Amino acid sequence: MHRRTVFSLVSGVAMMAMAAGCVPQQKYDDLATSYKTLQEELVRAEAEIDAKNNANRMLQDRLNASSAQLSKLESDNQRLHAELQKMGIDYDALLARVNSINFEPLPSDVNAALQQLAAQYPGLLTFDSRLGMVRFASDLTFALGSADLQSNATQSLQALAGILNSPSLATYEVKVVGHTDNVRIAQAQTLAKHPTNTHLSVHRAISVADALIGSSVDPRRIQVAGYGPYRPVMQNGPRGAAENRRVEIFIVPLTANLAELPPAQPETVNQPLARPQEPMK
Repeated sequence: MHRRTVFSLVSGVAMMAMAAGCVPQQKYDDLATSYKTLQEELVRAEAEIDAKNNANRMLQDRLNASSAQLSKLESDNQRLHAELQKMGIDYDALLARVNSINFEPLPSDVNAALQQLAAQYPGLLTFDSRLGMVRFASDLTFALGSADLQSNATQSLQALAGILNSPSLATYEVKVVGHTDNVRIAQAQTLAKHPTNTHLSVHRAISVADALIGSSVDPRRIQVAGYGPYRPVMQNGPRGAAENRRVEIFIVPLTANLAELPPAQPETVNQPLARPQEPMK
């Protein structure tokens, strides 16, 4: 009950009692004291109600704010979920594109042909598709200290030349690189032909190149080099290492436009003596 209503009722009762003259002073005082106590309790109750109302309003405000925040979080979650799905779709599409790209340096049909060639000559040669490189083991390709090709190596080089002459490699050239171990050349007859391991590595590369040219590979597409013992693939032992004695053939894109170059002319064996204006070799 509201404080003013209680006050009015109590005041009315007191005035009626006094008007009737039938209420002793003590009872009136007791009634006034009760009224005052009731009034104080009413004030406290109203204050408590006001405080609870304020607390309720604050809780409601917080609830409203939390509801709004929850709605925003749900909306953000749905948006992020949609973005994540799209990213997954984009990733799958990108992965499919990457998987469809041939990162190997050579056309796929050439890779297949070279892998088949390596399978036909196990131990003699290997093929590294990552580098586009065919590696011949020198111990099976040449005799000790020699740059002359052995018969099995000649056959495999003829087969390799057929692959090099395929249309898929029309815009590629060949780098033939010889390597040796670090065992010093000691025999006099070997030293007469190959003074150092570097000479031997180059001469072996030349023999391989000559075999390819003899099998109709355009000499303008062939480059030879030799590193001797200076690029080993493994540590040499007291007798060297067979893995380091090798000839590597790298198939790489052409560095020149062959159409712009004059046709290759074979060297003449029995050429006339040089004229005075020409330098002597």
